Amino acid sequence: MSLDPEKFGDLDTFYSFHYQKVLRAGLVGKAQDRTHKALEKRARPGQRFPRVLEVGAGNGEHFPFVRHEFDEYVESDLREDGRREDTDPRRTFTIADAQDLPFEDNDFDRVVATCLLLHLPMPEMALREWRRVTKPGGQLDLLVPCDPGFLVRLMRWFLTAPAVRRSGFRGYKLFNARDHRNHIGSINELVRWVFRADELRVTRYPLKIPSWNLNAYFIYSIKVTE
Repeated sequence: MSLDPEKFGDLDTFYSFHYQKVLRAGLVGKAQDRTHKALEKRARPGQRFPRVLEVGAGNGEHFPFVRHEFDEYVESDLREDGRREDTDPRRTFTIADAQDLPFEDNDFDRVVATCLLLHLPMPEMALREWRRVTKPGGQLDLLVPCDPGFLVRLMRWFLTAPAVRRSGFRGYKLFNARDHRNHIGSINELVRWVFRADELRVTRYPLKIPSWNLNAYFIYSIKVTE
């Protein structure tokens, strides 16, 4: 079979035509839902963040899992493929680079990012930006898959890769080489450095031991100090 070099392992092709079929359906979709639920697990009854920013929001997959109260929920991403009109007037979308946000300092009470840090060319710059737009006393919640850990590679081999093949996408290994630029070990060090003056809590799933090889993802919960 001949390969189209413009489509083989192409990021835009995957996210525009295959992402929903692969990561939002079947067992892979259920696994993804568990990560979204885990990121919101610490929300307390009646907790309120008036103004929230989600960076790398994609097609809004995380929004249905938000448990706390809010007045405004701003979703940002570099693309708007597949987005639909929303009836909730508190929810807005803007095209923005997560590494260079078009918002003022101390603009948000909470910042959320799911799976984004793996993909960014300059993750440390992004982390500094996210801290910049968070108010003193505000909160950041970041979910980072433990790629290239053993458990993540195992799940990819048995769950995600077969689903990708069924979707018709070709070049999944090349896609990951292009898209997953950053190592969980490096991200872990960058998060600890950028938020070294803040209150940082790390939650690991499914195990509690500090090993990215034996966990699927880490959740960083950060309270920004004055």
